[in-house]
Amino acid sequence: MEPEYINLEDHGEWFNFRMEGPTGQTFPVKVSREVMEDFYGASGGSLVQAFVQHEQAIRAKVLSKFDPDAVYTRLNPLELRTTDF
Repeated sequence: MEPEYINLEDHGEWFNFRMEGPTGQTFPVKVSREVMEDFYGASGGSLVQAFVQHEQAIRAKVLSKFDPDAVYTRLNPLELRTTDF
């Protein structure tokens, strides 16, 4: 089955998407442009393209930060910043 990229959003300084958590619930994720450039090769280019190329590594990093006790919402997404590396 092909992955569905319909929920990927490049908002300039942040890249947003939704992903499935360990218990099957989906939650919003917000990744800084700095992370996408410094760790995933975006270097001024498309954040979506960098995500597609490094999707497994990005999702793994997000899951390593996932807190099962947290409530992630559109206004309070899980954020991935350079300090997380």
